[in-house]
Amino acid sequence: MRDLRVAVKTISNEGIRVAIEKDLHLSEAAVLHGVPVASLDDRQRRFLKSLSEAYPTAGRIQWLNPATDSGWETWLEGGCSDTQSYRTSDA
Repeated sequence: MRDLRVAVKTISNEGIRVAIEKDLHLSEAAVLHGVPVASLDDRQRRFLKSLSEAYPTAGRIQWLNPATDSGWETWLEGGCSDTQSYRTSDA
């Protein structure tokens, strides 16, 4: 996880860096344990997508917004087996 924190520290926009750091524990848990994140914070998902260019692991995080994303209930009931669903990056 040190690499993720190092990548976040390189973000020049202080507002974005602070926003990512606020919920960095969620991103770290998602990476370490391979679990999706359910959050109403769409900004965080966008920021992680931007970060994925410098730190590709950030793009593999599954981040869903239960208020705006569709199909998540079926995906969840199916055991989250489709690992491409709700990725923060298309890569």
